Amino acid sequence: MNPMKRTYRKHDAILTHWIPWLISANRFDSKEDAEGCCFACGVFVHGNLERSHITARCDGGADDVENLHLLCSWCHKASEYITGPDYFRWFEVWSIADACALKATQMGLPIVSALKGNEKAMAFCNEYMDRMEMEKRTVVA
Repeated sequence: MNPMKRTYRKHDAILTHWIPWLISANRFDSKEDAEGCCFACGVFVHGNLERSHITARCDGGADDVENLHLLCSWCHKASEYITGPDYFRWFEVWSIADACALKATQMGLPIVSALKGNEKAMAFCNEYMDRMEMEKRTVVA
């Protein structure tokens, strides 16, 4: 647990910090296009964006704009256990289709059929899960 007191950054400060990077990553064309939208999937959810830590607080991540993205609840849930450099790898392959697939799995559809159209996302998920399993085995051994 991170003993530092939380500092809540305003959504506009987070967007202003990240907009040059988001534009260069071809996520949005301008700050106006990005306002109220999830950084990961691009869905407009004005008023319902969640602050998401890139490096989790429990891993020492700060509440600074450099460590926060604005995500919809689906994308925030999808990235919950992905931290640091792995977060950016996830972010690179994640799309609106994947956010919809996540919602579909919550409704009972299997993850394989939900992610079927995005081979990059599927490969990342498989590789990440394999690595997490290896890390678990290492800790137990």
